[in-house]
Amino acid sequence: RTGTGTIEFDAQGVPRAPLNIEATGATDSSVTLSVALSSQASHPEVTGVEILVEGAVVGSCTPSGSSAVCTVSGVPAGKENQRTYVARAVNAVGPSDPTANGATTWAYIPPQGTTVSAVPVKNPANTDQTVGQVELKISGAETAQRLMLSIDGAAAVEVSRISTQTVAPGTRTFDVVPENHDLPPGYAGLPQGSVGHAAATVGAAPIPGSAALVPTDKTSAEVQYSGWNENYAASMELTFGISDPNGSSATCTSSSPTFTGLTRFRNYLAVICAKSDFGTTTVQTASVWVGSNPEEPVVNSGYVIGPDAVGVGSIREYVSVAGQPSISGQVAGATLYYSTGSAGSLVTVPVGHSVTVWQCILGTGYCSAPVAVPASGATAVRVTQLAGCVDSGTSPASLFIIEGTPPGAPTFTEEGQSVRISWPAGTWNSVLFDNVICLPPEPPDPGGG
Repeated sequence: RTGTGTIEFDAQGVPRAPLNIEATGATDSSVTLSVALSSQASHPEVTGVEILVEGAVVGSCTPSGSSAVCTVSGVPAGKENQRTYVARAVNAVGPSDPTANGATTWAYIPPQGTTVSAVPVKNPANTDQTVGQVELKISGAETAQRLMLSIDGAAAVEVSRISTQTVAPGTRTFDVVPENHDLPPGYAGLPQGSVGHAAATVGAAPIPGSAALVPTDKTSAEVQYSGWNENYAASMELTFGISDPNGSSATCTSSSPTFTGLTRFRNYLAVICAKSDFGTTTVQTASVWVGSNPEEPVVNSGYVIGPDAVGVGSIREYVSVAGQPSISGQVAGATLYYSTGSAGSLVTVPVGHSVTVWQCILGTGYCSAPVAVPASGATAVRVTQLAGCVDSGTSPASLFIIEGTPPGAPTFTEEGQSVRISWPAGTWNSVLFDNVICLPPEPPDPGGG
């Protein structure tokens, strides 16, 4: 039949797909995802959000307003187990299409702590007093992507599980932190594992102190030293060496710092070597003279003045040496020096001079004390003629001065106006002086003029 009425139409459908999904957190077995719902209302209203992985629902949550925060549990840890999650809205009719984007994330477990072993490296060949080495071995924290090492609290650097570290000597601390740099989005926990700690006392080459070679007698010397330090080694061994005579280097070969049987009148240098498990330090001393000064030469007999005089005019001298003094006790390599200025042999002796002789090691400046060298017989003599003359037949001795000790009393013999001075037979040759005898007076003029 015909008539009028009201027809009500209830149009229901699935929600529109959420706008976005984002990973916002992670734990050791779960991930948190934030979902933004569509701004277009659905009928019936959205009552839930489902999280899917590869089409399978792995979690769900209830929306609050235009968004939802969903937590998915039972998630395997590690980036290698990452999954891409999508979301869909759900109402009484059914689920929406999934989000156009996916959120990739994973659960995260910080690495376990490490065990650190620090062992000082023994290296007796090391010659550096400022550095030593330690071998580090790190175990545990197998899931860590890197290990960060801090030495004595300094800035951390990445290190391998086995490494050799060069450090200053002393007690050093080593802290190792395992960490990962691949963290899931939104992870708010600590990325590192617990700190592994070790300490070690590291040594280096011994620290040198003073060292000097000191002569102890004429053929011995000793290395005197002080202030040498083990430089964090448990102990050190000292050895010593000495050069060849006048040598320029030495090698440590002796446990004793004392050296005997050295050659006199030579330069020597020494070396001291300190050796420990962590290095060797070698110091060479300055060169020193061994043997002191040579002894005084022995004068067995004196010098002999020669028979010939030198000079002209009013002065004649007997100063030339005809017979060398007999001298013994001369050291090999030494030269005799005379106070007259000559070396090796005596050439002349100045009148009135007291001769001495000493010996010196050539080129060193090491000399004996001087000893007197006497004349054997006559000394050097100077004969000086004074001004004036004497009459013939008068002794001319008053006109001469004789200095020194001649071989005997002189004899004066007139030869015209000249006078010859002679000495005892077999000694010196005579000398002749002119104008000693006065000219005789001229006879009176017979004519009385």
